[in-house]
Amino acid sequence: MVNNPGQLGPAHRRRWWRAGALWLGLTVGLELLMGRFVLGRPWGDVLAVFRFWKGDLFLLVLLVTGFAPWIAARLRGLELIPPRGPAP
Repeated sequence: MVNNPGQLGPAHRRRWWRAGALWLGLTVGLELLMGRFVLGRPWGDVLAVFRFWKGDLFLLVLLVTGFAPWIAARLRGLELIPPRGPAP
């Protein structure tokens, strides 16, 4: 079976975790850059969105974003291919 790179198919778990980490990094980067440089907010205001103890739910969004590729694969019932060992 050929795995189309544009499609979430059977793959190593590591690939799904990398995709989640990429999405997470892009989301945080966009939040910081937009808040500080586009909207011109001070860093204190920009970072306030991460204060979950004050009732902000943005960290929940980040968790879902990070886990989304793995969750999508599990919901679709995709087979998990174990990672290969080192090449001989």
